Amino acid sequence: IIIQTNNTSKVKEFISNSLDRIERIINCYSFIKKIGLQIISSSLEEIPRNGVSYYFGKTVKMYHAIDYSKIDELLVKYEYFDFIFDRYNRSLCEINPKSKLLILWGIVEEIFFIGKKEIEPLSIKSGSLLTTKEKKEFKNLLKNSTISCDKHTKIINRLFELKDTDRNSIISENITKCLNRNFSIVIKEINFVSRSRGKQAHTSEKSANDVLKSICILQSLIEDVINKLISEKL
Repeated sequence: IIIQTNNTSKVKEFISNSLDRIERIINCYSFIKKIGLQIISSSLEEIPRNGVSYYFGKTVKMYHAIDYSKIDELLVKYEYFDFIFDRYNRSLCEINPKSKLLILWGIVEEIFFIGKKEIEPLSIKSGSLLTTKEKKEFKNLLKNSTISCDKHTKIINRLFELKDTDRNSIISENITKCLNRNFSIVIKEINFVSRSRGKQAHTSEKSANDVLKSICILQSLIEDVINKLISEKL
């Protein structure tokens, strides 16, 4: 990929903007072709008559058989889901299935549990376990208890983070609402992926088949989310 400019007075700004645009193009192409892509090398050359050229590796072949209009369409809407494209591409670049699974699960958590501001109301987070009045009552109880002051903040922060339903249920409910899926099927798949991810992250137990199945479930889910976003931002 080669980008040129005749403005030689702002080379650093030119490189920064060019790099950002190339990364966006690569992430869009990655989603279209379902392959992981990375910038391995880049170089800067000054040509007196033609200005400045910035080269991004030997990646010209990646545009083989691709409709440029598809990339342009995605670039227009890129700001709404840039983090999904970026991490999705990163997951495709991962050779280690465990790392791939953890990245994909992180994307799903950020969309359907934490709630990504740019794509609300896709993420409909569950309410807090305690009401405002109950929180005040609990704080007063702690003040009058024998529990040491240094533990008060930790207890309050942990308790106030609790939701009225568990994480997997919240994720499954939001997926169901977002993609119009069957909740019983979604919760079963999310629980399966969650167990598989937990085994990889916290124990020495390994199951290649479970990991690969979980990766397929999450990839399909994320691709459906991206397609929905694209259609809604038209």
